[in-house]
Amino acid sequence: MRWITVKETVELFVVTESTVRYAINKNQVQSNREQRGGREVLVICEDHAIHRWARRSDALVDAYFADLVERFDEKFPRGDETGLSAKQQFESKAYGKVGLPDGKPRSLSLTNIFENAIGGGIATVGVFAGVKFLEFLQKSVDAGDASPKPQRSDNAVISNSIGMRFVRIPRGTFLMGSPLGEIGRGNDEQQHEVRLSRDFYFGIHTVTQMQYEKVIGKNPSHFQGLKVKYVDSSNHPVDSVSYRDAEEFCRRLSELPEEQVAGRRYRLPTEAEWEYACRAGSKTAFSFGNDAANLGSYAWYDANSGEMTHAVGSKRPNAFGLYDMHGNVWEWCSDWYDKEYYASSPATDPSGPDSGSFRVLRGGSWNNEPDCVRCASRPYFAPVYRISEFGIRLVLE
Repeated sequence: MRWITVKETVELFVVTESTVRYAINKNQVQSNREQRGGREVLVICEDHAIHRWARRSDALVDAYFADLVERFDEKFPRGDETGLSAKQQFESKAYGKVGLPDGKPRSLSLTNIFENAIGGGIATVGVFAGVKFLEFLQKSVDAGDASPKPQRSDNAVISNSIGMRFVRIPRGTFLMGSPLGEIGRGNDEQQHEVRLSRDFYFGIHTVTQMQYEKVIGKNPSHFQGLKVKYVDSSNHPVDSVSYRDAEEFCRRLSELPEEQVAGRRYRLPTEAEWEYACRAGSKTAFSFGNDAANLGSYAWYDANSGEMTHAVGSKRPNAFGLYDMHGNVWEWCSDWYDKEYYASSPATDPSGPDSGSFRVLRGGSWNNEPDCVRCASRPYFAPVYRISEFGIRLVLE
């Protein structure tokens, strides 16, 4: 089973073979196929409970659906008064009875299906997505799956020797900075178009206390022990690290024997890389929109943090599958800070001024109001400065 990042809109799962055993292990979904025929079922769900489950487990989605959906839309094009494609219409309809691989019609809710799956049992999955879509899908399956296989690399997500996970961020063009009317906007956020010419791998999570200690040999974090009421803080973001500490972590991680053998090197992101990854295609104040009332679903910030950091990945990710891009801890970038840099920065792959006195941080922290955790917010501090709000997220080269 090949996987790509879950999208922000509709969750799609491709289940290969007639049955799949799911097991949750260290917050990753493991799948073991049982060879009981070669049928494929496409699962389309908008159920909120499943949506949350998918994000908690870093569920990833098979790219196979893209060609299948495209062919479905060609066969059933837009055409009614709603302006929706046939696929969209049928996705929004009530669930019905579907014949399962054993030939017996069965009515199952999506919640029941995934409760069985998460529990480690075998879930024989019938999918509810509208009669015509299912008929179309069944014909495709019965025809022997003539559709082309996904054309993508198998290394969209990479795990390293200390358990850090990186997702590939596709190259592209975006508007960096903020529009004049954005609430909380700083006068150093002039909006301008930036092009990133290369894909890059970005940390799905910030560096955790456990990961930092594995490399450096100590945990400098303020939020451990009594400060977090003696809960296990090993999976909290490392905090109280300076820019120089962050650079040293990159250097020593890159020098680990396992990383050298794999040819992996690590660095801090540029401001442009960070904001592009945070926005994940959005043009709004936050990656999920402009309404700060929804921030609590995505971020630990002053209104919900309880004045402390929290385990990475415990909020919803953005559309690139990145967690905690808003809040929890500020993240160091490699750029020197210059208030006027945006006015003259290169349009392609900007890497910041050649020199300066301060380095940029992004993302906001557990201690900040919504204005500070916006995509475009760009405070700066001296490279030697350490406080309990500062953390690290890395780029893998």
